[in-house]
Amino acid sequence: GLGDSHCHAMSKQRLSFISGEALDPERNADIDWASYDLQHITCSMDDRVLVIQLSRPPQRNAWTEIMRNELIEVIDLAQRDRKVRVILLTGNPEGGAFCAGMDLNGMPGGGVMPGDLAPGRLGQMQYGRDGGGQASLAIARSIKPVIAAINGPAVG
Repeated sequence: GLGDSHCHAMSKQRLSFISGEALDPERNADIDWASYDLQHITCSMDDRVLVIQLSRPPQRNAWTEIMRNELIEVIDLAQRDRKVRVILLTGNPEGGAFCAGMDLNGMPGGGVMPGDLAPGRLGQMQYGRDGGGQASLAIARSIKPVIAAINGPAVG
């Protein structure tokens, strides 16, 4: 993993990007996607295409909160990387599925992921977004084309 100072700097970059206040005057980022620290997705560049793989092969690329957060982070950050012209979203082929749906192993009772609401926030269910909805909004707000290469079953 990366040091605490790098994580703190990345958090500041994320917050500044979300709020519209860039840390650097040009609002550009030069990301080494192949070594970007991720757990449940992988990233690589193929020419000017950022390839994002849902990557949990033993679980058939099943969806998690971590995956959701990483996907949102990467899509948002890719907007600032001038090397990225297109984003391609696919599943790790070793998983045998694009995505097996929500990973329900180890989930507490009920169908809501604990991270669907910020800690300490009650939320309003009529306006709530599940994890998939939050990731979909990141794709929708992308100024770069996002292509889904559905390479197997897609559940959920």
